Formats: sequence, structure tokens, C-alpha cells
Amino acid sequence: METDKAFETTLCDYYTYLTHQDGTRYYMINYFFFLKIEKIDFEKNFHIGPLKSFMKLEHLTNEKFLLDEKAEKKIKEQLQICQNLINDDYMIIPFCSSLITKFPYIEQMQFCLDKFVKMYFNPNISENDIFHYIKYLTKGIIIPSPDKSLNFYIPYHEKALSITSTTLDDYPIVISSLWKILKFFSIENIVFIFQLIIMEQKILFVAEKLNYLSEIIDGFVNLIYPLQYI
Repeated sequence: METDKAFETTLCDYYTYLTHQDGTRYYMINYFFFLKIEKIDFEKNFHIGPLKSFMKLEHLTNEKFLLDEKAEKKIKEQLQICQNLINDDYMIIPFCSSLITKFPYIEQMQFCLDKFVKMYFNPNISENDIFHYIKYLTKGIIIPSPDKSLNFYIPYHEKALSITSTTLDDYPIVISSLWKILKFFSIENIVFIFQLIIMEQKILFVAEKLNYLSEIIDGFVNLIYPLQYI
């Protein structure tokens, strides 16, 4: 697919938990970006007409929709979007590249994913080069022995990245210090949340900054080692 360079790129500064049905925990980092794609290429590759998919006439004749006070405004907005789809030769499409692993080396994951996206948009990099890079990340980098470190290099990054293993194989790899828990929670609330975790209760955390949210949850989970919160 022929595309222009990406714009409005965003590498997330937070990670997302993914839990398999068997209880295995995974960590995911996302890289969001937009691509400018020719409309003809879009319809050819995705087998879908954007105008037909967007403009559903049954929504305009729906009684509930017509009773809405903002219905007229919504119709005008939809018609304007349809007009743009008709007049423009290209489309702006959101994309996301994700890196998922069982090991919470978040900083290293961010570097690896950032370089992967740069390789993807480099015209001198072939698909075979990208395949070898993915194979290198998944097969070539191994977790070092207990109390050992491993340095490895990735494209577009002069300095080596380092990962360190723990003394015990099943010991949680704490990627954030506990100061964030102590900063945002009182001792009473920390003890209360710890009690809820031990009792396997459901807990909902809400935060304005998602990067804090993930690390705080991970910190609380690590507090109950060698037990596991599933």
C-alpha cells in the first residue's frame, strides 16, 4: 500500500495489562499514528467503501434519532463528512502498532517499538529487514541468568539497551519503585487495598495519568509476593 509518512504519532508512556484465561500476565505498549492513504488504495486493500460504510441512511430516518434536539446538527455534520469523502482523493486513517511480552521491561519495550515504527516508514528498509528485526526481538533476546544483565542493540539507537534478571525465577520484576504508592495513598488506604487484594476482591483504580495507573497497580500486585492476584 502506498502511503505518505505518518503524522501525529504518539508513543504511549503507559502500559496495559493483558491476562490470559490461565492467569498468565502480559504487558502491552502501543504506538498510535495516522496515515494519509489514497482512497483507491484504501478500498482496494480493505475491501470497503468508506462513504457507504459511514453514511447509513436508516439512521437518519430513525424516529428516536429525529426526536433528538441535536439531530439537525448531527445530520449536517454527517453530510459534511460525506462531502469531504467525495471530494478528497485521500483519507486519514488511524493505525496502532503494539508490542506484547510476558516481561515488564517497559522502557526497553518503548525503545524497541519506536524503532520498529521508524523502520516501517523508512523506504530503504525492506519487509524482510523488518521480519528479521521482529525475529531478533522475539528469539534473539533472552532473559539473562539470575542476578545477571544482558545488553543488546537495536536499529537507530547507538547505546545498548540492558535488561536485568532477578535472583529468583518467579520473583516479580518491579519496574517502578514503591514511592508512587506512598505518594498517592495514605498508609490506611494502602493497608485497606492490600487487604482487598488478599481477599481476592475486585478493585477499580481511577487516575488522570495512565502511566501512573499501570505502575501503581503493578506495585500493589508485587506487594503480595509470593502470592498472585489473578
